[in-house]
Amino acid sequence: MNRCPLPASAGTPIPADLAAVWGAFLFEGVLVSSCEPDRARRVLDAWNQGCLELIWQCCIYLPEVWRQVESRWRDASQGFPGVFEYEVISELGTLLGDHVILNDGQLPEVDKARTIIRTLLTDFFKEEA
Repeated sequence: MNRCPLPASAGTPIPADLAAVWGAFLFEGVLVSSCEPDRARRVLDAWNQGCLELIWQCCIYLPEVWRQVESRWRDASQGFPGVFEYEVISELGTLLGDHVILNDGQLPEVDKARTIIRTLLTDFFKEEA
C-alpha cells in the first residue's frame, strides 16, 4: 500500500467530531470538482488502489493540520476570517488529488505535505490581518 505516514502529533488529538467533518471535506477536495467532472475517475485511476485506501491515506495528513492550527483553533473566540473547512481542508484534498494524478499515484512526502499545510494555513490566516 502507498503509505506516507506523518509522525503522531505530540499534542492533543483532533476531537472526533472535528476529524469526521474534516474527513468529509478532505474527501470532497480529493475527488469532487465542478470544473472537472471526471476528476474522481482520474484520481482513482492514478491511485490504482481503491477509494477507501486513498481516503484512508489522505486522512493521515489531518493530524499535521491539527498540530499546526490547534493553538489558533482553541483561541478563535472571534471566529476565523473564512470557512476553514472549505479554504484549508477541502483545498488540501484538492492538492493531494492533484499530486496523485501528476505523480504516478503517489501522495506527497512528509516534508512536502507539511509545507503544503503550512502554506494553506498562512494564506487562510492572512485574511485576518
